[in-house]
Amino acid sequence: MKIALLLIPATNGSIDRKLYLSDCIENVINEGYMPLLYDVYEKYIKLSYVEFIRGNLSVSESIFIFEDFESGADLARIIEALDIEKNVCIRKLPGDIHKYITDLRKILENVSDKTGISVEDLKSKWRKREVVDARFLYYRLAKECTKESLMRIGEYINRDHATVMSGLKQVYDTKELIEQYNRYFG
Repeated sequence: MKIALLLIPATNGSIDRKLYLSDCIENVINEGYMPLLYDVYEKYIKLSYVEFIRGNLSVSESIFIFEDFESGADLARIIEALDIEKNVCIRKLPGDIHKYITDLRKILENVSDKTGISVEDLKSKWRKREVVDARFLYYRLAKECTKESLMRIGEYINRDHATVMSGLKQVYDTKELIEQYNRYFG
């Protein structure tokens, strides 16, 4: 099996890095490589990130940089500076990356991007159908992607836990909302 150096740029603190790394590793394995990943060894080795890269370039046939959350440009520059000719593959995982997001702010921004309804409107008292439906999508996504309580999920957009419970019932029971959720978030 071919060996690849797997590099992941710093991810913001609002994602489940362990789950993300697991999926990146699986992606590289599916391409026929055995990945080397600094995160796996950092507890056991006393090398810096750059030293780890330098030390493993000679045994690696390719370098994979996953950049779903941050640009891999800095890592690519490190590889260039080391002046070693390797096949550098810059990748993003296929599908929606919402499953890695564990921060309510990011979830709300994601819902806003997908639905076209501003974060301010989602937090407002508006009762327009499309705004209410988008809030229901936020409730479901927040409940599925975080360990936050219903009270905390609601507080983040100026609602109480009972409103979140009611919205969750709607988003799981209403055909149009189920279709909308599946369309936006898979």
